[in-house]
Amino acid sequence: MDDYIKLYLNTKSSEKAKAIEIIKGILIEYKSYNYSWNLVTDKITSKFSEFKSEILSNSSKFNNLNKVFDDAKRKYEPGFSLNAIKFELKDAFDLIPNSNITFKEYVVSLATNSAFSRIERLFSQGNDLYRNMYRTNKFDGYKNLPKFDIRKFELSGNDYHLSIEIEDLAWPEEKAKRELAQLKQIEFDKISLKKNTLFRFQESYISALYSNEIFDKISNRYFNEETLIKDYRNVFFEEIEFHKSQIYLSCNTNSFATFLNELKNHLAINVNYSAIARSKCFITSKTKIPLKRINISTSIKNGSVTDLKIAKDLVDDIKNFPII
Repeated sequence: MDDYIKLYLNTKSSEKAKAIEIIKGILIEYKSYNYSWNLVTDKITSKFSEFKSEILSNSSKFNNLNKVFDDAKRKYEPGFSLNAIKFELKDAFDLIPNSNITFKEYVVSLATNSAFSRIERLFSQGNDLYRNMYRTNKFDGYKNLPKFDIRKFELSGNDYHLSIEIEDLAWPEEKAKRELAQLKQIEFDKISLKKNTLFRFQESYISALYSNEIFDKISNRYFNEETLIKDYRNVFFEEIEFHKSQIYLSCNTNSFATFLNELKNHLAINVNYSAIARSKCFITSKTKIPLKRINISTSIKNGSVTDLKIAKDLVDDIKNFPII
């Protein structure tokens, strides 16, 4: 390998390592004062500018030389672009009058600028990850990042798991919400697979209907105090052969039948009135006997405007219930 190419590679490697250590040092120092993230990034930008060669950046003759290098690299196959240093860059450098530096010094400066620019760009691309890391005040010792590093992170595989690991430490309350949502989803998946149930609800409404808040609203309007939330969940979501729960109505049959009809029309895939009657799960408020099939049909027809408005309002509450 050409000596200048070797010099470029060795310099770039060592300068990348230096740049990473500078960033880590700033993160640790600024976290000890709890400085804002904006101050951190401003400090890194300022510090990096000290290591970049002003000669290469601000001199028109070196800017032109940098362009020669960038253009020449495109001529070569992948893995051989640095041949441009040997075959194009050296000759172009020799044509510059009064350069004030040697070609060796130029190569070192070129590699240094490239290293710091690359690390600065990667740090910017990984802003969210490093910001969460800063929030946790932990920069080493992650399962997928045992030692602090600045590199390109992918959105999949181990890098995805790393981002979640850091995010969970930075935002534990969000982790708790996500885990709760996952547990709920498992429960809802189980519900959706059950076949011999009185109600089959649309999947998008199961979360709301299963919640304590919606139970309270339904219960306050239609159930008496003997009906517990476990009874409600058993009757509305479980297969009937696996429970003995009953729901005791506090309202008249017309009112509850109107609500059942609104559930059937707007929230359910199926509501089987005959199965509801056979199950004997709903106990009427007046006669204290199980709700019958004929009662449901007749009561839907006899429901009042007020009954319908109350049922529709409750269905709207279920539709608009926030999903965690």
